[in-house]
Amino acid sequence: SVLQQLSSARQRARSIAFIGLGRMGYEMAFNAFSKAHAADPSAHFVVADALPATAEAFCTNFASHFPAARDHISIASSPAETLSRSATVITMLPSSPEVKAVYVHEGGMLPALKTMDEKERGQTMFVDSTTLDVAVGRAVAAEAEGAGAAMVDAPVSGGEITLLRSCV
Repeated sequence: SVLQQLSSARQRARSIAFIGLGRMGYEMAFNAFSKAHAADPSAHFVVADALPATAEAFCTNFASHFPAARDHISIASSPAETLSRSATVITMLPSSPEVKAVYVHEGGMLPALKTMDEKERGQTMFVDSTTLDVAVGRAVAAEAEGAGAAMVDAPVSGGEITLLRSCV
């Protein structure tokens, strides 16, 4: 129905997603989500990982620290699904091949983005923190921006200790 579509679009705009819950990504997602939850307790969060058990463990851990967020965090089964549920998607992936898989390959976010209407594409922001080949990063950013989304290259430095101290 039209009301369900409006509700879904409103929730997508107020949602933050994180793909890649490895050593660095897990801490980054926890830090970002905890700060977003503190600023807006009704914010929604979406996570995705190549290992579904990791995403489940993340949600359980986050909800144990922030019980009020229990109904506001969920798991997406693919990059495309992640994008359909969140206008802001942060990625922290191992390297260039994974970035290509998550962004440009079939089932990735950019093919899904291109099926969205112009308004949804314009509300979309990708933030990639992966250490990757510069040419891959530029190509993905150009494709995202060509489709109407914003893309930010946000590399991290300092390693896990910096993340654990919430310095990123």
